[in-house]
Amino acid sequence: MRRGFVLIIIFVEYIAFVCAQGTSNLSLVDTLSVRDRIALRTNAVDWLLLTPNIGIEYSLGNTNWNRWTIGVNVKGNPETSHTFNPGIVYNLMDIRTEVRNYWRTRDMSDPDNKQVPAHKNILQKLISQRRKQALHPKTVYFRGFYAGYTKYSILLGHEGKQGSALQAGMLYGIERPLYVYANGNSIDMELGISIGACYTQYQKYRHENEDDCYPVIGTETWHLIKHPVISDIHAGLVYRFGKYPLQKRYQWRYNIDTQYQAAMDSINLLRYKKRFERNYMDSIYNAVFNDFEHIYDSICKVNHVHPDSINLVRNSSKQAMTSKKRLHTLKAGKNDTPQKENTVKEKEKKARKEETAEDKKKAKDQKEDKEGKDEK
Repeated sequence: MRRGFVLIIIFVEYIAFVCAQGTSNLSLVDTLSVRDRIALRTNAVDWLLLTPNIGIEYSLGNTNWNRWTIGVNVKGNPETSHTFNPGIVYNLMDIRTEVRNYWRTRDMSDPDNKQVPAHKNILQKLISQRRKQALHPKTVYFRGFYAGYTKYSILLGHEGKQGSALQAGMLYGIERPLYVYANGNSIDMELGISIGACYTQYQKYRHENEDDCYPVIGTETWHLIKHPVISDIHAGLVYRFGKYPLQKRYQWRYNIDTQYQAAMDSINLLRYKKRFERNYMDSIYNAVFNDFEHIYDSICKVNHVHPDSINLVRNSSKQAMTSKKRLHTLKAGKNDTPQKENTVKEKEKKARKEETAEDKKKAKDQKEDKEGKDEK
């Protein structure tokens, strides 16, 4: 029993290591995290037989359309101590590895699928997904192989067997979803059967009440049992981790691609809509901003031009006053010059008049003198 749990721990650690190595290379489409790829299971039938059991399953692919898994199951009912040897013995330790392939039925009633007929035979339906009508779309089927080692001691009647066995064979079953938690984890119901070959060796013994012992009455060496052996009848529960319950798992790749393309189209449409709205808002903002800048610049220019124009008017007024004063000065200078010239002319004219009057007086005096002389 301890070896079984040790093997489970080693298996989980190996899975975690492999996932850690491949996490960086996960594709960005429909990827499953390490948590999404792990599931725990237990068999209620073994619990009814007082045999504790647990199993772990890990998806071999990191996409939700992957349909292959590998798992390890351990169950055991170890020998317990008694004050007497009981007449019924059921001691068992079993460890097994399983490889499963999950699949869903496909509806072939579509007129486009006439070239691919649906299977009607019961044996064909057991291994094929094609149906004339998919009646249970939520049900997931599985098939696969198993191999295991069993150590047992079973006494249910007068004769018991104690030994070990190697087993290998096929398994088949179904799973249906039961409940999905708010965090994404889910619980599924599982029904299945395992049948195959058994290679075993054992000792025959019986229980003697008087001596309270188990005498050996025969021995069988390693041999192959000639008929198929049912090694497990499974009716239990599966607990899945992560955000991908059974409803989202083991889908057909074509359906996944179609759903993914539809999702991507909606995302791209939403992105285009947001980009268009952003460009539209940017254009409105730019138009409003440009108008605001134009009005603001015009107001600023007017505010700058107004004091400049006042200064220019003031400067021009000062220049005009200065020019006017200069003009008055020049005019005043021009008016003084003619007056001076007139005064000089008048003086010259007066002087000439005085000279003329003196000349006339002299001439008159000379004439009178001459006339006086003549009279004498």
